[in-house]
Amino acid sequence: MAKATARWSGSKTRFSIEAGSGHQALVDEAAPLSDDQGMRPTEMLLGALGGCTGVNAALLLKKFQQRFQNLAVLVVLPGYVADKRGHWSLVFELGVGAVMVVVGEPERQGLYSLLVGEV
Repeated sequence: MAKATARWSGSKTRFSIEAGSGHQALVDEAAPLSDDQGMRPTEMLLGALGGCTGVNAALLLKKFQQRFQNLAVLVVLPGYVADKRGHWSLVFELGVGAVMVVVGEPERQGLYSLLVGEV
């Protein structure tokens, strides 16, 4: 079971996050809301999605003995507006070496499923 605890620092909107593994991170907001001492919470969430996707992609590439020089996952949340069905729009861009593959669009959902599990 994975877990993390976010504790308020006592200062404005800054929270210290501690994972079950013992690793820590800070989240905060920029001025004027706070003191800009850490990633924004939404950035942390998107980073976690990108990190999870990247780890899985790297493991699959190694499993199938595929050499790669570069692996970057860009997760973009284009605004905070849900569509008419209430679904958020997430676009994942996975770059492996010189190849750039965009997943997250309806026509490429199968590739996303192949890389990181069900959509």
